[in-house]
Order: sequence, then structure tokens, then C-alpha cells
Amino acid sequence: MEAMHREIDFAAMACSDKMLMRMIRAPFASWLMLGVMNSFVKRMLPDWIKRDLSQQEMAAYLAPFPTVKNRKPVYVFPRDVPVMGKPEHISRAVADYSKWLTETPIPKLFFHADPGVLIRQKDVVWIKENFPNLTSVDLGEGLHFLQEDYPHEIGRALADWYRPLEITQFKGERHAV
Repeated sequence: MEAMHREIDFAAMACSDKMLMRMIRAPFASWLMLGVMNSFVKRMLPDWIKRDLSQQEMAAYLAPFPTVKNRKPVYVFPRDVPVMGKPEHISRAVADYSKWLTETPIPKLFFHADPGVLIRQKDVVWIKENFPNLTSVDLGEGLHFLQEDYPHEIGRALADWYRPLEITQFKGERHAV
């Protein structure tokens, strides 16, 4: 659930995470690891959740990916996460999006947890300082798939944040939100 607010800082990653990222970026290794072995769903998903998934929950996550062919999204998408300017078109899009988020008055809702995976505490500070009209929700201890650890807290915070936004005005135009 962590948002891609800017390119991943490869230099700041732990050695094990750097090795994983290199494997994910290698076409054959990612196909083998994420496509054939289905490691994204079987290993990365449960590893990035604080609680244990039940057998029923895990079965629901595995259901859309019974074959290597069905797993294409889970071995292509991680390769497209921007790191060190690659892939260029995605790195550029994320940089443009980040810049836009620092400039737009559109209301933003930001969920974060500690230690996080993509969004660490230094990122939390940066986002709070640079994104205007931001509501920040600290969920407590968590990693990446925050919706699995805090579904009710996220739902309540989203409802509380959204309620006053029924009609908001931006740049002279009225938008139903």
C-alpha cells in the first residue's frame, strides 16, 4: 500500500534488498523467481505484513496466479519500479508525479508505518514537509502491505478524511470529490 512518491534510493538500501532488487531486474532471474516460483505472492507478500495470513487469505491471494502465464503482472511490475533512473520512462513519470504532488493543492491522505519498506521515516518527514494540504496518518508498526495490518484504521481514517471533501474548489472550478 506504500505509495511511490519518488524513485527508490538504491544507495540507502540494505545489501540484501539490493541483491533482491538486482535479481528482480534481471529478466531470467525475475521470471524464475517471480513467475515460476511465484515468490512475490508466496514470500514477499507475507514477509511484508506484520501479522500472519490465514490459509484462506493466502489462498485468495494465490487464486489469480495458478500458472506462470497468469503471473506475468507479478514478475513484470516489480521490474518496472524505478531505481537509479531505470526504466527511464517510469523514472521520469514518477519524478513528474512527485513534483506535481509538491505543487498541487489537491487534498492528500498519507498512510505510513514504521519501519516501512519503501517509505522510511526520512521519507515521512520529507512528504510532510513538501506535500501541501496533506493529512498524515501514522498507523504504527508496519512494513509495506499496510491494508493487511490496519484495515479498520485505514477505513475509518479514509471516511473521516473524505467526509468534509464533498465539494471542494480548485483553481476556480468546482469538483465533486
